[in-house]
Amino acid sequence: KINDVEKITGLTQKAIRLYESKGLISIAREENGYRNYLPEDIDTLKKIKLFRSVGVSIADIKLYIFGVLNLDEMMEKRKSECSLRLVILKFLVDRTHRLICTVTCKTISIHFSTDRSHPIKHDCTFCSGQ
Repeated sequence: KINDVEKITGLTQKAIRLYESKGLISIAREENGYRNYLPEDIDTLKKIKLFRSVGVSIADIKLYIFGVLNLDEMMEKRKSECSLRLVILKFLVDRTHRLICTVTCKTISIHFSTDRSHPIKHDCTFCSGQ
């Protein structure tokens, strides 16, 4: 029963049904219409939960389950996505900092640096010149 699967996997019934509706698992039904979860289904749900916990998309998990992506390819893809997101976040932090300096310190003549590993130096009492 779905209540048992929910306890075993730590997933909500809503999540379990979502993964079924997206085609990540295919659950056999008994004559009375109840879902019959096999041990393989529970193992798959546990893997899905693990992959989702690190942000792997449902689409990529589906590709993995159907053998289009292997585990290394899927995790390498996720690492690349995280690296790109990190670059974007660093850019946004830098841009936000410059905006705060511009608005708070009225410092408009900030020297833009192409080297993101070094903070931009300027005359700013708000952030002590960084």
